[in-house]
Amino acid sequence: DIVVDTTGGKFGPFAGQAFVGDQTLAMVNRVFFEKVTDASGRSFYQGAVFPFRRSLDCGVNRLAFDPTGGLVIGQTDRGWGSIGRKRYGLQRLTYNGQVPFEILSMQAAPDGFILTFTQDIDTATAQSLESYTMTSYTYEYHAKYGSDEMDTQRCKITAANVTTPRT
Repeated sequence: DIVVDTTGGKFGPFAGQAFVGDQTLAMVNRVFFEKVTDASGRSFYQGAVFPFRRSLDCGVNRLAFDPTGGLVIGQTDRGWGSIGRKRYGLQRLTYNGQVPFEILSMQAAPDGFILTFTQDIDTATAQSLESYTMTSYTYEYHAKYGSDEMDTQRCKITAANVTTPRT
């Protein structure tokens, strides 16, 4: 299931981002989207997916925000197993008012990516290439459901620079 954070900040700093349930891994991912325009002038969306919450009781089947801004998570392993420890469940995630340290956005740039964090970062750590890892892979596109990862490669990080946020 997919749901967009329209809580107006009741769920934290992720307004406008999407949350996607994962049945098999019993987790919720967060999705940042950006609208971009290609060289021909066509606009489209691209984005990045971040693990948000792992180790839920069971596979995620439905997501919804309640009126107070809590994320309600309906769960089951019926018909499609999950790594969760229960057969079914209903859990609720709420924002406690403390901003977590996470990547808020990841935008493509001509020479790499621009990461924006939810909190200030330590400059020395942020500029250390050892602070980052990146992997690329491809899925086979075909009519049969599913594909293993193919052409998996660890990408070489060549630079990391800290900049002042634009206002």
